[in-house]
Amino acid sequence: AEEEERRRRRSAAAANANANANANANAAWNNANSNVAGGPSSSTGGFGGFGTSHPVGTDSTTTPSVEKNLDMEYALLSFAGMQRHIAAECLFYLAYHAQLTAEEVASTIDLIRDLTNGSDVAGGVGGGLPRLDPLVEDVPPVYGEVPMMTATTASVQGFMSQQHPQQPWQTWNVPVPKLKDPKEWEEEWIANLWGKGQPSLLQCVSTLIMTVMCALDARQVLMDRETHGPNSFGAGNALLPPHSDTSDPSMNGLQPIHTRLDPENKDTERQWKRCDIWGVLFLPYALLLRNSVVPLTSPRGSGSVPSPLSPDANPRTRGTMDAAKTFTDCLTAASQYKSLTFARLSLLPSLGLPSTRSHHKDVVSMGRGDDVSIFDFYISVLAECTAQFMDVLCASGNLPITQQMWFDEENNTAQVEWKRVEEKNYYDVLWGKTVVEDASGPREVDILDRPDCLEDVFALVSSVCSASPESSKAF
Repeated sequence: AEEEERRRRRSAAAANANANANANANAAWNNANSNVAGGPSSSTGGFGGFGTSHPVGTDSTTTPSVEKNLDMEYALLSFAGMQRHIAAECLFYLAYHAQLTAEEVASTIDLIRDLTNGSDVAGGVGGGLPRLDPLVEDVPPVYGEVPMMTATTASVQGFMSQQHPQQPWQTWNVPVPKLKDPKEWEEEWIANLWGKGQPSLLQCVSTLIMTVMCALDARQVLMDRETHGPNSFGAGNALLPPHSDTSDPSMNGLQPIHTRLDPENKDTERQWKRCDIWGVLFLPYALLLRNSVVPLTSPRGSGSVPSPLSPDANPRTRGTMDAAKTFTDCLTAASQYKSLTFARLSLLPSLGLPSTRSHHKDVVSMGRGDDVSIFDFYISVLAECTAQFMDVLCASGNLPITQQMWFDEENNTAQVEWKRVEEKNYYDVLWGKTVVEDASGPREVDILDRPDCLEDVFALVSSVCSASPESSKAF
């Protein structure tokens, strides 16, 4: 209820600010028109907010009092985001050491989905993590406050004198837009994003993504929270324990997770506004299924039938899910949704800075060489997951194609489509049908539709190694 009330007050303040800006603009426009018509010049201001949208609380001298109160709203928003991030970090540390249940992992996935989707609010607080529009919506205007200058030209005076020869003409004010300094524009852009809470929300979502990676990890010795000791089978994950006579071959225990991470489930796909974030979660899920399936050979692979990835590999497909098919679908969907690009450009930067960069001088001066930050935990998990992902791609033959191969395939497809159109038009002419000539030729290939290719895989590996050279040992 308090959050809804704050949102209502913030919307009302924004509406009042827009109304004031419109009133000032209309008054300035009327003054300018009256000056041109020969009336007195009553204002040298006006148009001061032309094309600009000031962040709340940036100028205490010109900001209305109703907007000044929003400074506290931003402070409360920052505090709430910090507390939420601390709670997410606690959950990460718990998943890093202890065993989570399938229901707990499923709830974490639902939380990531709800945070990224946001509410029905269009932008701002509660708007989730929409894809940023780099051209129109999510950038500040490039023009600053418009200065008022006095301009009188002989051509304008001559034209107006012909229309109204009896009226003496005065100087009149013309608003001249001025481009902002690039540094100023960049600072305003970052301030606006932080004012909406999107960077802090991305940090929280990234922490929860790393939590899911830890919860689905099958190579560590996790602690049983009931016995307060390591899992009885040692290294592995109780969600899908190493194969034994007592384990469940149907994998029904994974059903809550499979319902949310099945790439073939279109109902689940429609629930996500950011499928690239959803696709990142496919990677640890596929790695969890790794030792339980014999991987399928990709048509783009080398053509040889790969050997099982593990001596204990045993197909488990007698339950309500096909583990082998899900394993392959997860690897393919992560590339189709451009999840590797998200991991490289959004997930990795939001994890923070390594301790060697942020605390190196303090550690050296205090003689403590074991000081680490939470980034070191994050990057170790991400590096291990990426290294396993690379190993799976190479062993299964599911390496994606290169960017040039994708472009050539799309170009050939466009040529074939155009050839079919020409053939259809030819036969329509023979049958006496009306044909609309189209000389545009084959469609152009839209590179924005390109999925993650082989170059993107190596770009992710390079980014992880660059961010933490110590993690390169995992590769």
